[in-house]
Amino acid sequence: MALLKSLVVILSFCAACFASSSKLNLSSEYINYLSNKKEITMCIDPNWMPYEKIQKGKNEGITADYMQIIKEKIGIPIRFIPTQTWTQSLEFAKMRKCDILSIATTTPSRLKYMNFTQAYVNSPIVISTKMDKLFISDIEDIINIHTLAVVKGYSSGEYLRNKYPNNKLIDVASTEEGIELVAKGKIFGFVGAMPSVAYVIQNKYMNELKIVGKLKENFELGTAVRKDEPLLLEIFNQAISSIDYSTKQKILNKYISVKFEKGFDYNLFWKVLFVLLVLSSYGVYKHNELITTKNKLENSIKNFEVLLNSTMEAIFVYENEICLDVNDVAVNMFGYESKDQMIGLRIDDFADQKTLKRVKENFSKNVTPYEVLATKKNGDIFNVLVQGTNTNINGRNVRISTAIDTTTMKNQEKILLQQSKMAAMGEMIDNIAHQWRQPLSLISTVSTGLELKLEFNTFKKDEALAELKNLNETTQHLSQTIDDFRNFFKSNKVQNDFSVLKLIRKNLTLFDGMFKNSRIDVIFENEEDIIITNYENELTQALLNIFYNARDAMDELKGDKFVFINLSKTENNIVIQIKDNGGGIHKDAITKIFEPYFTTKHNSQGTGIGLYMTHQIIEKNMKGSIEAANVLFTYQNVKYLGAQFTIKLPL
Repeated sequence: MALLKSLVVILSFCAACFASSSKLNLSSEYINYLSNKKEITMCIDPNWMPYEKIQKGKNEGITADYMQIIKEKIGIPIRFIPTQTWTQSLEFAKMRKCDILSIATTTPSRLKYMNFTQAYVNSPIVISTKMDKLFISDIEDIINIHTLAVVKGYSSGEYLRNKYPNNKLIDVASTEEGIELVAKGKIFGFVGAMPSVAYVIQNKYMNELKIVGKLKENFELGTAVRKDEPLLLEIFNQAISSIDYSTKQKILNKYISVKFEKGFDYNLFWKVLFVLLVLSSYGVYKHNELITTKNKLENSIKNFEVLLNSTMEAIFVYENEICLDVNDVAVNMFGYESKDQMIGLRIDDFADQKTLKRVKENFSKNVTPYEVLATKKNGDIFNVLVQGTNTNINGRNVRISTAIDTTTMKNQEKILLQQSKMAAMGEMIDNIAHQWRQPLSLISTVSTGLELKLEFNTFKKDEALAELKNLNETTQHLSQTIDDFRNFFKSNKVQNDFSVLKLIRKNLTLFDGMFKNSRIDVIFENEEDIIITNYENELTQALLNIFYNARDAMDELKGDKFVFINLSKTENNIVIQIKDNGGGIHKDAITKIFEPYFTTKHNSQGTGIGLYMTHQIIEKNMKGSIEAANVLFTYQNVKYLGAQFTIKLPL
């Protein structure tokens, strides 16, 4: 790509002198506090370059430069307390052996004993592994499968363990130790801050390891201040606020000079590519070093082009709505013969007129993915999921857009929905049989009784009227049942206001025969009446699938069978919890139950699409969330184990 090659640059950074730091204009309260304080004690991470490191008894790295500036601004010494590990530094902070941690991320556990200043460094968290591994788009794809290392006590480890409880994370003492384990093949990868990971790879493992993925979250790093010194926190916040952007960039450029191979995180697309292509040094390269660097950069471009053309996404580069470049995926997706046919066309040539206005409205913004209609060269219209970001390349304002063809996914979803409806219809027909058996028996009994009384001349008007009234009420009940079942199968894609409690109670009448036949008692633990605006019939189908799964889970159960329903409300959501006492879901299956065609039942009993469609309905159509878990609970002094489904829907 000509546009990509124009980005190849070689930067030389020199150890620039930072501008002298003027002292803060502090109030008398702060001045008196510092005068009595006399000095501030500080702990650091002893092995976390380029941020910080203990070298020959001194603090070196990015934080050392920041603390030198802050010391000049507040006018009292900041004394460095040596430690052996970051874990020891955290322990010293808990014991008040140090007033501050030079740089740290806020976590729930640390907030118990430290306060945190505003951030002065923003760090992406990345995954590094061996050169032969492919790009990782989401850590969720590997964290439960492969062994990953994190530094003990780091916020990234605490965050990942809380978010992914089934992880295979191990603790190491430092970034260097973790990356060394990866290089030796003892673990799959290491997770850490991008600058420190890149620093170690560049200095020791340039040809062995690479960065293959990034967490969606960036970690903001500030100074941690002991919780019992609120004035010190305010002083540090003022000092950090007074450091100008130019000084921050000089500090960063002094320490960070990396080669970074990255996957396709398009929100940072051009920034990442820039870092990928830069191999910089302090000073002037010799001529032969320049030639070597040039060759490496050209190879990086070729490798990156291969990577871009291996994605599912069509990638466009626009300037003023005119296409400057595309990848091969875009050529094939939109039905052109070559890139040359697409370069120079306008966005109007790729977006269908029905959604063109929406595309143009979003064109000047950095947006999250949204669906529109696209047009192929031959005029065919198809569905795409698009996303875009704006950036500046060599003084040119460009738009990087990506598109994924969702036609196949939408067709598959329609088939799955129809299969789910058909499966539900089969269950419903069986349920109708249970619902109607008793009323039909009553109708038969009344009509036969009247016939016999007439035949044997024992007919009494009052008795006959009472029986006919009973007969009429029974037929009305059957008529209402027909309406209830018919409403369930209506295709209603319009949102409306409805009471969730009334919906559940109404739907329970549909399941009444099934529950009675299976000897299942339904118990409301909490039944708050809450009105929401959403798709009423969609929620009915989602609940239907959960109830049927509860029935199947308790099919072989001896003794009492219960389904518990709990309705509650948070600030933004209604929470529906449904649990049973069926023994729970097998631990190997619980992470897969929302996958299409996954079932623990015999092929003749289950299709594996019921809970998948429930997940799609709740999360995609109704913009809510659904989770499954095994729970231990006590009811009427008896302990039970069962599955619990928790649905959250926006109010």
